[in-house]
Amino acid sequence: MKRSIFSIFFICLAFATFAKSISATKVPVMVKANFYNAYPTAKHVKWEETDLHDFKAAFRVGDDYGAAYYDAEGKFIEADQTVEWTQVPFSGRMDLYHHNSGHITNVLKIETGNHEIFYQIDLKNKHKKTEILLDKEGNIIKA
Repeated sequence: MKRSIFSIFFICLAFATFAKSISATKVPVMVKANFYNAYPTAKHVKWEETDLHDFKAAFRVGDDYGAAYYDAEGKFIEADQTVEWTQVPFSGRMDLYHHNSGHITNVLKIETGNHEIFYQIDLKNKHKKTEILLDKEGNIIKA
């Protein structure tokens, strides 16, 4: 479990650090096909290519923002999407309510390539920012 958590953070860091914007015409057909199959209502899609030759689609679905990552053959790597606080498992919300003070600034639902689900909660308390990671049942796995 810890291995997959660390993998998530290293993948996100690699994509965020070394990506460059590209035209949709330069994205492989299988990447676009798999993306639009997974997110048929995606709007305002912006594509980036990483130095690893993977592809990121940044997009909107309704009021939510998301990002999905695919390798050059179109295989899904990872996705994250903003979600409402109420979509976080109840037990996780209660744990955070009772044990953490701070203002919630962002809530992300993360899905890995092997379909594991995590929730990332970003908190701000005065001058300190905290990132908390929950598993799909709402258990805190990183604070």
